[in-house]
Amino acid sequence: MTLRLRMTLVLVAIVALGLLAADVVTYTMLRSFLTSRVDTELAASVTPIGRSLVDTVYQHVLAWREYGRLAMPSRTQATTSSEWPSP
Repeated sequence: MTLRLRMTLVLVAIVALGLLAADVVTYTMLRSFLTSRVDTELAASVTPIGRSLVDTVYQHVLAWREYGRLAMPSRTQATTSSEWPSP
């Protein structure tokens, strides 16, 4: 094996190891960045989503209470259970 061939093989091996190291570092940094970004977006969306959910439930509760007051006959007017609206 000539000196030129050995030096070429060593150089190719060093370049391959360098590219592999760069690949691992790039993958790790990109994964960390994207995970952090998703975590930040999820944390920012918790309050608006929760508030929307609470508002929706509260509006349904108010509507149900209003429906109950307006639609249900009083106990003195109801003679059978069929007159009561089903929920």
